[in-house]
Amino acid sequence: MRQQRCLLCRVGVGNRGERRDQTDDRAEKATLLSGSISIAMNTTAFGLMVAIPLLLIHSMLRSKTSAIIESLEIAVVKFLNLIEESPKAQAAPRAAKPEA
Repeated sequence: MRQQRCLLCRVGVGNRGERRDQTDDRAEKATLLSGSISIAMNTTAFGLMVAIPLLLIHSMLRSKTSAIIESLEIAVVKFLNLIEESPKAQAAPRAAKPEA
């Protein structure tokens, strides 16, 4: 009976040791997980800090380029209208003058 007790004590100690290892392993996993979550949150925050101002700058630049393109289109239309009117204006006086 005494040997059985020692055997049970050894098994009990062994089980307790394994549980400690599992507990340490769980604590280590929790620490690793919390560190990973922290890194992910910091990365997300940094990404938003960069993305939001760049989105505003992009919007501003896009509106300015749209305004420039629109003014260039108006200038091209005016220039084409001027070119179309020039031959008509030159042709009209010639037609009015009788040639002798």
